[in-house]
Amino acid sequence: YAFCKEVANPLMRDPYDINEAVGVNLKLLTYANQTPQVFSPDNQGIFENPEEAISTKGIATLPVLSAKGNAFVLSIGVSEYPNNNINLRFNNSDDDAIAYNEYFTKQFDYFKDNKSKFIVQSVLLQNQQATKQKIIDGIYRAINETKPDDYFVFNFSGFCKPLTDSNGKQVTYFIPYGLHSITDSIEIIKNGIALKELKDLFQLIPANNQLFITEAGSTEDFQKEFIQALIETSPTISSLSNKNRIFLVPKSSGLDNFTCQNVTVEHGPLNYYLTNLSDDLNIYGLFNGGIYADAVRFALNKTEVNCQFFRTGYFDIFFEKDFVKDLKNYLPDDVMQSRGTELLKKNKAIISSAISNRYALVVGTDKYLGKPNWSDLPNPILDATDISKELRDVYGFKVKQLDNPPADSVYSQLLKYASILKSTDQLIVYFAGHGDFDDLLFDDGFIVCNNSLPAANDPYRNSYIQYSKLSRMINKLPAQQVLMILDVCFGGSFNERVIKNNAGGTMESRVARDETNTQSELYKDLNSENYFSLKMKKKTRLYISSGPESVPDGYKGKHSPFAFRLLEALQTNGGTQKMLTAGDLYQYVKKLPSGPLMGGFGDDVQGSEFILLAK
Repeated sequence: YAFCKEVANPLMRDPYDINEAVGVNLKLLTYANQTPQVFSPDNQGIFENPEEAISTKGIATLPVLSAKGNAFVLSIGVSEYPNNNINLRFNNSDDDAIAYNEYFTKQFDYFKDNKSKFIVQSVLLQNQQATKQKIIDGIYRAINETKPDDYFVFNFSGFCKPLTDSNGKQVTYFIPYGLHSITDSIEIIKNGIALKELKDLFQLIPANNQLFITEAGSTEDFQKEFIQALIETSPTISSLSNKNRIFLVPKSSGLDNFTCQNVTVEHGPLNYYLTNLSDDLNIYGLFNGGIYADAVRFALNKTEVNCQFFRTGYFDIFFEKDFVKDLKNYLPDDVMQSRGTELLKKNKAIISSAISNRYALVVGTDKYLGKPNWSDLPNPILDATDISKELRDVYGFKVKQLDNPPADSVYSQLLKYASILKSTDQLIVYFAGHGDFDDLLFDDGFIVCNNSLPAANDPYRNSYIQYSKLSRMINKLPAQQVLMILDVCFGGSFNERVIKNNAGGTMESRVARDETNTQSELYKDLNSENYFSLKMKKKTRLYISSGPESVPDGYKGKHSPFAFRLLEALQTNGGTQKMLTAGDLYQYVKKLPSGPLMGGFGDDVQGSEFILLAK
């Protein structure tokens, strides 16, 4: 057991160190039958009962678990790959999927309080059911049906294929059921599921507690690639995010079966270790972290050692939160946005004293009179309503929300702001709905309003809001700090200098330069007491758009991908520092497939920053 304890420690890999540690621990451990009912610090051990220890000093019982939300389990297993040209078939992938589905469902029933109304939903896809479309549909169910406090469990058992992209980088694809060839790179790229594609989808799942399991890896470095592909690598987002993601993956290639105490087990090793976890423990306790997660890790490693399987150390448990802690330890405090309490108070005081009032104009349009050119949309008012709520309730903005307004109503509200705003005020302007671009006459973009006519009936676009006109109007407003957010098509053309391709450069170079300037300034001297006072003195005219061309609105009753990520940023409440910047918001949205853009417009001063202060 002393040996098992040290093997359970992922930091203990050197045989000499293990031998030394075992020698020390043998003097401290009893020879009683041990089960992980209680857990103690490193100089003790895990004992069946505290009384059986030589010393009970420092022993702690495991915390009582309590579910905070519902669970959603998506378990996929493909053993049969018909019509493949290498006669590939697994024996146990579909059975592993069944075992995971049953196990996580049963474990959640134990995990939740008997009086709670929390439920577990499960999607089991085996063989013919596990097509690419059905797998993606299952993920979209999780996107549509989970909430932040919920738990999401994903397993893929089957085959994966590494390919090399045009840049020489390895890209791994999960292979669903139904491919005609699993050696044809073109078909795999088209019909396989790349890890990058999975990450884009998983990011849209509201459930913060997420567990990923797979033994599908076929290469020695699969674990590294799988985790790198799915974790959040942005220090900004990592420091703000509430995600609690855990990865259970073999250290190298996965196995379809193995031997435990010389008996063949018709399951993958990881599947067997998990589904044979002691009844005293619950796998959902991994999300608690701390002592409970250590006990689960110990129990899994103990099962592995007891199997006497030649590949001891077959798997690792990777906690993204620990990764974030490591980032905080090794990266500068300014990059991780971690500051001392006193400095936080001073910075918040500086910002509060520099801002008189915070205003937000939030416009959502989902009904259009200009059909058939402009069809109704399912989500803009939902997006506008929830963003209004966050700005008002969390960040203290005085919000004016306009639902389905004609163009004149928007202009009227801007005229009101022109008369009431002071230089010390802040203003956010947000639009959600249709957008358009006219390269025939105007070479400019437009916001499509509720009363906008088809272009054929309104060639001069009088019923639209022209980007260049809107930009000039907002630029002239008295507020020192203004942020424009556009979740509309062709929002990138809001910056007139980008369109003209003059001093501002091309769209890509202009945005890249603006982002670099903003971020370098943001991290240059973040801990200095005069940093925020300098920022507040700079005239700020920044915009963030959901993309340069067409952008998706999302499913009915759910937010657009851009609004979802924007809300996710706002709902962090600014992290520990209670502050968000426009740069932070952009970090959340910039990797969306629509290609969000950020830049300055009008009289924006280089190095400016828009700062949101949570209550």
